[in-house]
Amino acid sequence: MTAVMDAAPEVVLGAPRADSFTAFGRRVEIWVADIGAAPGPDGLRAGELTSRAEAERAVRIGAPSGRVRHTAGRALARWALASRLGCPPAEVPLVIGRNGRPELSVSDGDLWKYEQNPADIDFNLSHAGDQVAVAVAHGLRVGIDIERVTGRPNVTGLAERVFSAAERGLLAAAAPDGYLARWYRIWTTREAYVKAYGTGLSGIADALPDPGADWLAHEVRSAAPGYTATAVACRDHRRTESRTRSRAEGFTETAESSGETGTATQS
Repeated sequence: MTAVMDAAPEVVLGAPRADSFTAFGRRVEIWVADIGAAPGPDGLRAGELTSRAEAERAVRIGAPSGRVRHTAGRALARWALASRLGCPPAEVPLVIGRNGRPELSVSDGDLWKYEQNPADIDFNLSHAGDQVAVAVAHGLRVGIDIERVTGRPNVTGLAERVFSAAERGLLAAAAPDGYLARWYRIWTTREAYVKAYGTGLSGIADALPDPGADWLAHEVRSAAPGYTATAVACRDHRRTESRTRSRAEGFTETAESSGETGTATQS
């Protein structure tokens, strides 16, 4: 274990910045943090929050940036969930659901002593560049996506393939200097929606139902300058069929969101 911890990346997060919104009478909590920030009194040290299995997994990720983001995402998620469950962050029982979506294990008997109804707690995480974001809610299905707003040669082509006619109309109406920001706003909304339901990017181009009746989107105000983040809350709190059969701490790099547009599966 000592060798694993020595090889694991030492990741420090800046003090988490809070945001929240209310959807269908329930509060969605959002936290965004800087990865690699200078240590401070309110910062988070990932090594004090994550589990042994996550440390082992981080060591096996090839790209250094991937190891850091993996560790940062798990640390922030555990920190946010521990405050809800009343347990140490490293003891938050996480499993991997369908399409690599991290979830709480409701089959873990220890979880029930922390929260009256843990089966109704849902969370989602995302990261891009030096930012990591987590959304947590009780009684709702949530998804979140954060992206670095940067020029890409394929944004127009992606819009043609993925966005609806109404969304393409909104893009066409944007001022030239606002086109990219609007593009990312639409993209992060779509990705947050599919992440809420754990379908992966295979469903990114599916027609979305009109927001309001069953789902709502929120532009995250605590995202750093140069980033766009959107959180989605869905009234339907469906659980994946494989949830209770998920293996504890079963994270893999294929389940790790890179945080870059068009490359994420689930995070």
